[in-house]
Amino acid sequence: MNDFDINEHGTNINENGTNSNHMTNNTSTANVDDVKDNKSTVGVSDSEHQYSYGISYGTQAKSTDHSTGNLPHVEKRSHFFDMNRRRMIINICLVVFVLLVNVITINLGFKWIAHNYSDEQTEDEVSPKVPTITIVQVQDATVSSGESTEQKPLSKNEVWQKVKDTAVEIKAESLVDETYGQYKRTVNASGVIVANDSANNKYYILTNHHVVTGAQMLTVSLSNGKIFEAEIVGCDVETDLAVISIVSQEALKCASFGVSDNLSVGEDVLTIGNPLGSLGGTASDGIISAVEREVLIDGVRMTLLQTNVAANRGNSGGGLFNMSGNLVGVMNSKYVDEEIEGISFAIPGDTAKDIMVELIAYGYVKGRPDLGLVLSEKTRTYFGSIVGSYVIVTDPQNNENIEVNDLIYSVDGKVVSTCNDIKAALSDKEIGEVVKIEISRNRTIIEMYITIVERVPNSGSVEFAPET
Repeated sequence: MNDFDINEHGTNINENGTNSNHMTNNTSTANVDDVKDNKSTVGVSDSEHQYSYGISYGTQAKSTDHSTGNLPHVEKRSHFFDMNRRRMIINICLVVFVLLVNVITINLGFKWIAHNYSDEQTEDEVSPKVPTITIVQVQDATVSSGESTEQKPLSKNEVWQKVKDTAVEIKAESLVDETYGQYKRTVNASGVIVANDSANNKYYILTNHHVVTGAQMLTVSLSNGKIFEAEIVGCDVETDLAVISIVSQEALKCASFGVSDNLSVGEDVLTIGNPLGSLGGTASDGIISAVEREVLIDGVRMTLLQTNVAANRGNSGGGLFNMSGNLVGVMNSKYVDEEIEGISFAIPGDTAKDIMVELIAYGYVKGRPDLGLVLSEKTRTYFGSIVGSYVIVTDPQNNENIEVNDLIYSVDGKVVSTCNDIKAALSDKEIGEVVKIEISRNRTIIEMYITIVERVPNSGSVEFAPET
């Protein structure tokens, strides 16, 4: 092998650790001759000595084992190792930087979500998500400086001319299951266009709940003969009101609301409807016979306007107008008896407007109390004749103590046999209030307590309307 050169002392040491003149393998000392630059002879003993070779990055040599003649061992640090260490440090820094950026981004994301979806929303954030709709409200009479500024009454023909294009005919169709198969049931009724969402070319129509509930297909015919498919926006059984909508590229006329609270007994009114389901656009006149009449209809107590306007099957949902041509009521029922004529009822326009806004906003009226159970009303028969009814639970929802097919016997101490009986028993209750109910299970009456919740109608439930 080549000689190893130690520059510090200028001494040449061969492969076996001897000097260039003479050294045997067994000698314990070595005399180094021919030291350059007239320096003194250097003696190397068995003891360990460290030699600094001036190698980059602080490398050093260990002493020679002279008993064996081995060279000092030199530890050299690889240049590539140091480059890899630098790269590793840089990569670690990059990873830490990326992690910090991700943590900051995720933190900002959670803050954004918490801000936009927090339960503690402002009043504006929890306001109804209602489309921008146009509703015309007309104050029929105002007084200024002691002088009446009442709108000039119109003739009945002028009223009809003003409102006829707001009146529509409604056809509601559904399939009814019978013992021997299905048949198509058709309900023909009336409605009135009351608002529009111009951004979406959508028009809202007021009619009765009992007209459209359970319908699987709805069509609306305008006064010009055009027919549109319609969809249900929302229904309210307590007021027997419903809102449906159609989409029309052509601008349609909407009725303006009057103030039904300003009506007085004896005041002239006019309705436009679809009597018999085939006489659309028919006008009938009459007077207000009574205001705030308490009437029980299908187990639901309602406050209605009483009028003597002729109401026939098909008039349900039609508008009732005052002599200024403003909507003051929605026709919904009449007394049917061979000995009774000239008594019909309408839902006050003020009530109809308030309910309409709720239905457009939510699809139902908020704040109505409910047991939070899915119920079904059954009939009792005796030798084929209906002798009564009862209400059973078909889905207890989240009420652990109630089971399917439990029979609701009483609510708040009132015996109930229909769903309307239950609604009446809860009518004065508040959301969150606890009420006592009694159920019948396996011929045993069980008493329990249940918390009142807000009623959210199930759009999948099917109810079939009587012909109107």
